[in-house]
Amino acid sequence: MKKNDIIRFSYMAGAIALLLLFFTYAKMQEKAIETRREATLAPFFTGKPSDVGYIAISKGQNLVELENKDSRWYVQLPDTLFPAPPDDVKELLDYFCGLTPENLVDEGDKSYAEYEVDDVNAVSVRLYGKKGEQKPLLEMFMGKSGSDYYSIYVRKGGINAVFQVAQNKSTLWTRDVRLWRDKYPLRENRDDFNTITINAKGSSFTLKRDETGFWKFADDAVSQVNQELVVSLVSRLTGLVGLQIVDAVTPDMKLDQPEYEFGLAIGSRKTVITISSDVHGKRYVRNSELNQAYEISAAAVDGIKVERKDYVKAEEAPPTTASNGDKPSAPESPAAPTAPPASPEIPPGSEGASGK
Repeated sequence: MKKNDIIRFSYMAGAIALLLLFFTYAKMQEKAIETRREATLAPFFTGKPSDVGYIAISKGQNLVELENKDSRWYVQLPDTLFPAPPDDVKELLDYFCGLTPENLVDEGDKSYAEYEVDDVNAVSVRLYGKKGEQKPLLEMFMGKSGSDYYSIYVRKGGINAVFQVAQNKSTLWTRDVRLWRDKYPLRENRDDFNTITINAKGSSFTLKRDETGFWKFADDAVSQVNQELVVSLVSRLTGLVGLQIVDAVTPDMKLDQPEYEFGLAIGSRKTVITISSDVHGKRYVRNSELNQAYEISAAAVDGIKVERKDYVKAEEAPPTTASNGDKPSAPESPAAPTAPPASPEIPPGSEGASGK
């Protein structure tokens, strides 16, 4: 082999080695970037909704507190806890549990104000295991919507970076605290009802549930209760949905002279559900335990049974006694109607004989 060929071959081998080295380095860098990207775009929170027992949503002086007590979510009002809509709380928890960024927008804190994820403009959402804990399970700062309005810019507490999230459900964390009140006047577990006292149409009677789960009249051990009708009543009451929550009760709502009143013992609690008469196609409901009134459709209680006689189970006819061995006796045929007696026949020509 000539000397020039050897030199040329050496150059080519060196070039190939450099290319392989560069390719290997590029692959390593690409893998490192992908690994870093996967780590950066990992879910913000991998906990389950059941891990969360307290939620604090705040912006400036506005604060919304949602708390789970005895497997039920409540919103903190200025003077009391009020039932919160469970479907809305579930949607909120489902959103933040597993929330994953789509893009890393910017690193560092210089662009916080631009994307409204700074402490002044952002809505802060904090999830805790229970109220009173110092460290949240998750702290998110929710900023402005993306240019497509379907995404939103966010920042996670403890990370100096701005991310873009694909789903924007800002109505969940920007609503007023009073809009977190449940519109169901009586959202209760139907199996927790112990006593129902019905006051309507000038009369009153009480139904009680015994230890076996059967409903009975409180003052009558003889008459049996129509169980299906009581279950239907409880379903009607717990299924009422308010068109809106009413904070100012006025005389024209007719709640001071209700058409129906139901005194209820639910577990260890007691409440009275008052339902007004029809007011221009609407009715008003008041829950005494919550001290809250609701507007409902008048048709929501159409056909509801409120009289004692409706709840008395109809007696079943006793079975026919068998005779003639195993064969039941055939029912007797109804007797044919008896023909009226025939009028006596008068011989022709005798009509005036007695007058002679």
